[in-house]
Amino acid sequence: MQAQLGPSSQTLNEPEERLLLANEVLTHKSNNLQEMPMSFSAGDVVKLKSGGPSMTIEKIFLQDNTEYATCVWFDETTEKTKGFATASLEPAEPPPMKKVIGVSSTTRRR
Repeated sequence: MQAQLGPSSQTLNEPEERLLLANEVLTHKSNNLQEMPMSFSAGDVVKLKSGGPSMTIEKIFLQDNTEYATCVWFDETTEKTKGFATASLEPAEPPPMKKVIGVSSTTRRR
C-alpha cells in the first residue's frame, strides 16, 4: 500500500503511512484538549450543586484530564480557599435586585 503526501506527490510506504496517520491522530487529540471549552472563568460566582455558600472562582486548571476551579469564599469573617472539580459546580443565583425608589429617567421636570 502506498499513499501520496500533499502537493509534493511524495510516495510513502506502509510503515511511513502508519506513522503519518498516528502523528495526525495525536496532533488532533492534542489540539482538541487545548481547545476544550472551559465551563467557568476566573471571577465567576458559583456554588456546589449540593448546596453551600456562594464562592468566587480564583483560577481554573486541568489535572489528570479533569477541570478544577480554585474557589474563594468567606465563612463569617474567615476567608476559605479550596479546589473543586468544575463538574460539581453550578452558577450561583445572583442576589435579588434592590428596589430603588427615586426619579425615573422618563420623568421630566417642568
